[in-house]
Amino acid sequence: MELSEYLPHRPPMLLLDRLLEVSAPGATAGLKVPQEGLFHLEGKVPSYLGLEYLAQTAALHAGWLAAEAHQPARLGKLIAVRSLELRRPFFLPQDGLLAQVWLEGEQGATRLYRGTVRREGETEPVVLGTLTVLLEAPP
Repeated sequence: MELSEYLPHRPPMLLLDRLLEVSAPGATAGLKVPQEGLFHLEGKVPSYLGLEYLAQTAALHAGWLAAEAHQPARLGKLIAVRSLELRRPFFLPQDGLLAQVWLEGEQGATRLYRGTVRREGETEPVVLGTLTVLLEAPP
């Protein structure tokens, strides 16, 4: 499965590298923190960028759900962050990360996702968040 099938993002704003798993309950994506880029501060990436990793993984999930329903993907807007816990201040270049989201609920065009970002090979998340996404009307 290719990211571009489900996500409107393109480099340099496409931060995910690979889609690992997607199903009705949620999605898991992977990425390697690049050596340099737009979001580097003093050679590191602030962990608050984990929110964007979660948002892009939620967008992947929404795109997959639309494809499964034989509908066009709808653009989404992050309209609320209900919680965000950062358990470390930054990510290092070449850190392998896994972003995982679960669809907790939906009402009309609004979807609620819960998610985590963790380092590959570790079980404890370094970012935890709950976010609300509003899907635009179909084209």
